Amino acid sequence: MSDSERIMRPTNQAVYQSTAISRSAHDLSVQGRRLLYAAASCIKLTDTEIPTVTMRLVDIARAVGLADDNGEVSGRVYEYLWDASDDLMTKLIYIRTANGGWDKFQWVHRASYDPDGPDGGTFTIRFSDEVKEYLLGIRNSFSVFMLRDIGKLQGKYALRIFELVIANQGFAGEGGNKKGEWYVDLLFADFRRMLCLGPNEYKLTYDFRRWVVDSPVREINAADLGIRIECDYDTHRVGRSLRGVRLLVKQVERDEPKPVSPATLLEMDEAEVIARYPDRYAELVRQAAAAPQLFGPGIRLDPENEALRILLEEVKDADAKAKPKRGRPRKATT
Repeated sequence: MSDSERIMRPTNQAVYQSTAISRSAHDLSVQGRRLLYAAASCIKLTDTEIPTVTMRLVDIARAVGLADDNGEVSGRVYEYLWDASDDLMTKLIYIRTANGGWDKFQWVHRASYDPDGPDGGTFTIRFSDEVKEYLLGIRNSFSVFMLRDIGKLQGKYALRIFELVIANQGFAGEGGNKKGEWYVDLLFADFRRMLCLGPNEYKLTYDFRRWVVDSPVREINAADLGIRIECDYDTHRVGRSLRGVRLLVKQVERDEPKPVSPATLLEMDEAEVIARYPDRYAELVRQAAAAPQLFGPGIRLDPENEALRILLEEVKDADAKAKPKRGRPRKATT
């Protein structure tokens, strides 16, 4: 193995990420994002060239939650690597430049798996040359994430909000903010662009607010990541129109008790709904992926988002039918 290839150390490494990437537009899956974080954690701040990163399967499995405490690797890690590397090699990243232009490029130039590698096999990833500027030129503006924290988040929108919040952590205690507190203004139009959402995904502001902001924020707050987020919508309300949200962020001690209230079926987060109806969700994903695109060329609904939308509507209807109807009391007859 050459000096430009490194074996990733297991578990709790820090990931240094350029602020430009945190604020970029892309639609990587959670699987692709975690694999990217694992590989990026092998790049040091002192590097002057992008290394070709080689990781043991057991280390990847630990980083993405596919290994138990004894280091036994789940068989799902092979399918995970196949799907996640496909995502990294085919999805584009869009970054705004300082002069108002943009760059777009692929994350990864090559990915390969070697079953004869040490300790049960290795996975190698080579970042694209275009991403070099953003992976190595992070010394002026970057965020720090821990792999163990990233592994606690299941939703891709929760990951993006977490990235944005941490990317602005430098404003804590500055500009009128209290010590350990800061905020992030998030306009819906900008956030839609960052998530690469099509015009027919979460078209209603209510749906966008509920499933792209509120539910992911609840997931972040429940994950014990050392921060607590509250959503202030009044700041970006113009008349009857809601244009965005201000995320109020506060550093908290980990394991701090959280306010708990029983959730109704419709107040559960996306992961809970999917976990309750896994077979129906899987069937809806298959149907959405196979359905013809009705909105013209270049507009493709995400099968997982579409499946979740339909499932939530079904749950809502079932919940409404289950509630007893209250009628007017009948007048007693004599």
